[in-house]
Amino acid sequence: MKKFALALVTAPALFIANPLAAEPAATPDPTAIAHAREIVETIMPPDRQSTVMAEMTRAMTDQMRSAMADQFTDAGLRQIVDAHLTKVIERIDPVTQRYLPVLMEAMIQAYAREFSVAELIEVSRFAKTPAGRQYFSRSTALMADPAVAAANRTYFAEAQAASLASQNDLRAAIMAYLQKHPEVARKMAEQAKAGVPQP
Repeated sequence: MKKFALALVTAPALFIANPLAAEPAATPDPTAIAHAREIVETIMPPDRQSTVMAEMTRAMTDQMRSAMADQFTDAGLRQIVDAHLTKVIERIDPVTQRYLPVLMEAMIQAYAREFSVAELIEVSRFAKTPAGRQYFSRSTALMADPAVAAANRTYFAEAQAASLASQNDLRAAIMAYLQKHPEVARKMAEQAKAGVPQP
């Protein structure tokens, strides 16, 4: 149960791609970039980006809390997990704020690569209409919709249970390998003692 909780509270990391990890791609056409920027800044206006990201994080965390409530019936354990989630958010927030400009620029680049200039012009034109502005500005808020929240709670619980099963299988396979190859186990122990990072 403890391992399940630790896996669950780190779930958001699985859904956030590292924008610096991939190889740099070809720079899209400047016209495409301009239209893509209009679209992205409609979805997440620059003056509201921090707020929108905070709202999304809070919505996801609240859904995770609800999912964990089904796993921990003891009030004391729930309090510990709840406090841990609050602390995780506090630690993640400055990282999110630091990467926000990079993430937004990466999203602009992705739109410009994924869609043609003609398509971007159409989407941008729609984004400037009242309906388009409402659609894009509220798209991120849908994470907090009751139906989405309910689906996410179930998803988080089952996905993490499946992940835990896979981790147990991996751990068992590694232990079996190390038993057959004690020299590898000794080398790893020596490296750990010397402070060498393990693969």
